[in-house]
Amino acid sequence: MRLQIRTLALAPIAVALGLASSAAQQTTTTTTTTTTTTTTTTEPFEGKKAKTKTAKKTGHCVTSLSKPGNPTTCYDTFTAAIAAATGGKVTDAPADPRVAMNDKALLARLNASGDKKSTAANQPLAEDEAMIFLLYCNTGFRGCLVGGGVAMWTGRPCTGSDTSGPVDWQVPYVGDEFNDWGESFQAFQNCWAKVFEHANFGGASLDWAPERSDLGVLEDEVSSFQLT
Repeated sequence: MRLQIRTLALAPIAVALGLASSAAQQTTTTTTTTTTTTTTTTEPFEGKKAKTKTAKKTGHCVTSLSKPGNPTTCYDTFTAAIAAATGGKVTDAPADPRVAMNDKALLARLNASGDKKSTAANQPLAEDEAMIFLLYCNTGFRGCLVGGGVAMWTGRPCTGSDTSGPVDWQVPYVGDEFNDWGESFQAFQNCWAKVFEHANFGGASLDWAPERSDLGVLEDEVSSFQLT
């Protein structure tokens, strides 16, 4: 009789354990995984490994070193930026920077000065904004594949003195948008440029040159520059 009572007493416990086990087997844990997909655009370039490059600031931007506050204005096209940089003297530059910078007639116009005899294809630019320094976000004088990307600084022409002479223009910091960004440059109106790794002309530098299609060890490392 006592054995029967124990058995009956244990029965509800067994039933409860059985129900719990069944519920555990029927319970499904769902884990949601969020996958973030990043889409990049890769630009090919002859003889070099393809890579992705996006402009930090949309458009082609022109900074005046001659005007108070050194204002910067960005334009949707390279053509419009060159027109602004030349004070409206050159309004027909090709939209593709690389094509433009291989156009000998255009280069002659950008380098024209009041000291040269003017012709239809070689008109001098405005004296106060004749100097143009172009910093490109890709090698070979090319803008960024995404967002354009050519930075320009304008001012009076350089004196054309020896590179050991005084500096005509200097930009101690290219700005957050163009810092550690440039990969090639060109300077016009008797100017030669020297680019530096850090702001305020610090760190490594490349020696004076009127242009460089590849910045080598300073690729994507330029923070300041000087012109003479």
